[in-house]
Amino acid sequence: MDFHFKPTELALWSSACSVFGWLIKSHFSSGSELRKQNFRSSISDIRDRFGLVRDESLVDAHAQSLSRIREECAKLRNDIGRRKWDALTAAMTAYSGLARNDIENRDLTRKLPPGSDPMPPANFPVGRAKLSELLNEMLKQSE
Repeated sequence: MDFHFKPTELALWSSACSVFGWLIKSHFSSGSELRKQNFRSSISDIRDRFGLVRDESLVDAHAQSLSRIREECAKLRNDIGRRKWDALTAAMTAYSGLARNDIENRDLTRKLPPGSDPMPPANFPVGRAKLSELLNEMLKQSE
């Protein structure tokens, strides 16, 4: 048997094999890309919702998001490399460790005049920026 192909036949066979390989890969893939896409969607949703939350509810919204953040990160464990996983874990730990004052960003060193409120005023835009920055870091590691 002689297996010499003409250039056009070779090109057609190569194209057919490439398409067939792509179909097999997409059909039998592990779902890694879908999980990454779902992760990015969930984290983006949480980040965008923080923009809609009133200042007084921002600390509670952060607390309510913690379990979902941890769950979404855990789903991504086997789909990213070790370095990205370490960076994602660091961002998740920093996000989880934010305290009330990290979000409210009150200047506790500031001396208040006698007779005023016992707590300095909150600076919520700084807290929102911290939340957004950490969520963006998580998104970056999932790419």
